[in-house]
Amino acid sequence: MADKKWGGKGGPIGAVQSGQEEKVEEQQEKKGRVGAGGVPGRPFPWWLTLLAAALGYSLLRYLLPTLQPADPRLEKICAIAPDLAPLVAIPLLLLAAKQLYDVPAAGGEPPSAPGEEPPQE
Repeated sequence: MADKKWGGKGGPIGAVQSGQEEKVEEQQEKKGRVGAGGVPGRPFPWWLTLLAAALGYSLLRYLLPTLQPADPRLEKICAIAPDLAPLVAIPLLLLAAKQLYDVPAAGGEPPSAPGEEPPQE
């Protein structure tokens, strides 16, 4: 009986702790990774971001300068495109690198931030 009163599993303290644990689990479920198309748990793959960077760079660097647009304003944009190619590719490459190393830990949780204690089980 005293076991329940002072924090045993059936006591009031145990009930408060289990209620807090349920809230923490609900918050973790709400924070779940939302990926491509808003589907939770399926992040956008890093290799697709890498392909988008390569495709964007190639189009801006090699394809747009060869086009002959009828509008003179578009001609100026096509002339500037090779200079903009790295500005498009570099952020996509950085995003791909982040996605590559942003893998969940063994327990299915995202890795802890530097200086933060890992979750204790």
